[in-house]
Amino acid sequence: MVFVCAALSPVIGTLADKLPARRLLGIGLLGMALFYVASVSSRPLAVLALYWAVASISLTLSAAIVTNAVIARWFVRRRALALSLSAFGMGLAGVLCRR
Repeated sequence: MVFVCAALSPVIGTLADKLPARRLLGIGLLGMALFYVASVSSRPLAVLALYWAVASISLTLSAAIVTNAVIARWFVRRRALALSLSAFGMGLAGVLCRR
């Protein structure tokens, strides 16, 4: 899944510059909801296909690439501070979720 996300990142980055972020984030979050609903399958190949196709695309659409593009557009004067606080928040969420 990580390799698919890495391969999709340049494409999603280009889309983040051209399309509205609300649309990309919405598609990504709907895809993650579909992934969670469909992941009740107990067949290994079905779960693998879900991670490869649905989760990787949805995660890339709803993660840092699109949100960083939004932050870079919204903040001009304190762009570095806004991007660093966003990155800190994502890291903090990962730490808190692992507890």
